[in-house]
Amino acid sequence: MKGMGIILCLALVLTIPFKAKAQSPIEGCIDSKGYNVLWIEDDSLLTLAQADFASDNWPTIRYNPNVMPSIHPKTRMFFEYRECAHHLFDHLDQREISYEQEELADCWALNTLHYRKLVSASQLQEIQMDISGFNEVDWIRIPGKRRTIHVNSCLK
Repeated sequence: MKGMGIILCLALVLTIPFKAKAQSPIEGCIDSKGYNVLWIEDDSLLTLAQADFASDNWPTIRYNPNVMPSIHPKTRMFFEYRECAHHLFDHLDQREISYEQEELADCWALNTLHYRKLVSASQLQEIQMDISGFNEVDWIRIPGKRRTIHVNSCLK
């Protein structure tokens, strides 16, 4: 009986990391090598989301669902998808992500949301309107450089 308890405890401990890697706000987020990106909810994060690597070099995106609670849920989803793009396009190998890489991530996120039918054309315009209303303080909470996001020029 004691042996069975040890086995159950061991099984529980071994499954916890795998469950954490399987759960994510975005299904199908992979990096440039084809690895699934691990999503980590982090209430201490000061931005909406941040692409990064765990200590074991596993691709991660930390996100804080409590940052900017007033933005539209589709806008939040856009920023989460664009962090996924940074892993997909291997942008984290550089010291700083360039403006062009930010634009590529923006366009990939918008196109992915649109073609996966997660947002309609009118909702893409709502995302554009939501972002255009951001102030200086909001942009501190947004990952990446402050920029104009051109929804219509991104769609292909």
